[in-house]
Amino acid sequence: MGITKYIIKVPSKPDKVLDLADVKTGLASGAHTITIESYDGTTLLETKTRDFTIAAIDYDTDYQAVLDYATTNSISLPTGTQQYLDNQRMVDFKASGAYAKSDIVFNFESTASIAFKLICWKRKILAVSYGSPTWSNDGWLGNGTNTYIDPLYDTRTAGLNWVLNSAAVIWKSFSISSGNCIIGGFGAGGYTLVLPDGGSNSYSSINGSSAKVNSYGVLGLNMVSRESNVLTKYNNLDNSTASTSVWAEKLFIGARNRVDQGGQDNYSDEGIGFIAIGGAMFAEYAAIKTAING
Repeated sequence: MGITKYIIKVPSKPDKVLDLADVKTGLASGAHTITIESYDGTTLLETKTRDFTIAAIDYDTDYQAVLDYATTNSISLPTGTQQYLDNQRMVDFKASGAYAKSDIVFNFESTASIAFKLICWKRKILAVSYGSPTWSNDGWLGNGTNTYIDPLYDTRTAGLNWVLNSAAVIWKSFSISSGNCIIGGFGAGGYTLVLPDGGSNSYSSINGSSAKVNSYGVLGLNMVSRESNVLTKYNNLDNSTASTSVWAEKLFIGARNRVDQGGQDNYSDEGIGFIAIGGAMFAEYAAIKTAING
């Protein structure tokens, strides 16, 4: 299997170990050379090289397609370590059953570039970020004033799973909003508003009329899922507001689409590490929590 570590032995002292696993972290698959230099002060005495190879990892086909999209569009790839973490999240999310029910999937919780984070894992297209959000390894943090993401998701054309009595949004929160929406829309005969306000102005309406509910946003995984014509689940709670008409317009992340006014409002200051939108997902709720929360 080749050299995996070097051990420096000095009599009567603990061994010093150079573990090649540390050297390999973040490197791409393929052939590499390690160079070891010996010095007396600043004077180079000797140089030795050793070759090693990092075997290619067989990623999930859908995650590999994300990497391929990035490469084709000159978007820098995450480190090898981040790719491994991303791939495992993809595998776990697909195993939960929720990936198949999703129309859009974004993983913002990453050390990758902003551009890479904006690649939709389901459709392999690039979303557009507006305003001045804060991006970090935890994800996207809205400022509550002018920030939102346009995932280029119109339920009339891309809403394969989003239908009248089966529609949902799930997201992982790393910073709970003081108000304003995760997704939403108003106008053109439709209404959808997912707004886990920390106070008394929480809404969990999908394809139905407006109705306040108990505050429900938590750190970690959250879900609002219309399960039938009379039931919407928000986390483990019930909203009995009936469905009225399917939301048939674009949906934004972190703001509400005011079709009646031709703009956006309810800009969020939520911290979002992961988000997926699609069909009803409460049956997968426990499995998704395990997959996303870890």
